[in-house]
Amino acid sequence: MTRLLPALKGQDSPLIQLSRVAHAWVLARTDRGRSFEMLLTALGTDLADPEHSSTRNGIHLGATAGTLDILQRCYTGLEARGDVLWLNLLLPEGLDRLDCVIRYRNQLISLHVYHERLRISAAPGSGQPVPVAVRGRSFMLCPGTTVAVALHGRAEPASRPDQGSAPPDAAES
Repeated sequence: MTRLLPALKGQDSPLIQLSRVAHAWVLARTDRGRSFEMLLTALGTDLADPEHSSTRNGIHLGATAGTLDILQRCYTGLEARGDVLWLNLLLPEGLDRLDCVIRYRNQLISLHVYHERLRISAAPGSGQPVPVAVRGRSFMLCPGTTVAVALHGRAEPASRPDQGSAPPDAAES
């Protein structure tokens, strides 16, 4: 334990940076604005001062993995539950959009998240439709389709996906 104390004294120590990423993850559930600020602070040291970065200490990889988890899972509210892909989207201010590709039920699904809308696409193929729930609305995402969902107000729990339907304000292409 005494070997860790010198590392904790410095404001920009690798352990402090990793701790900030962990705190940003926790805050993502309750205060996404503060979460994003803490995430930027944690990543800023490695980007602004490469000589004192956490890369050579091996902590950089942990911070990077934590950052990806925050972006892909926390800010999208991504959760796989009961064979349904649940999304409880809420981007923090300062993050204009978030694009990522996930694999769910052996299908590649692209998420394009904006403050006011979500565009979700399934790669073409012979896979089964994926039930998706977004903010109280549900639909089946078929291979090769794209669905746009308007995001109004705060996120709320989604209901059980209906078979073969899209949200009332969704546009398929």
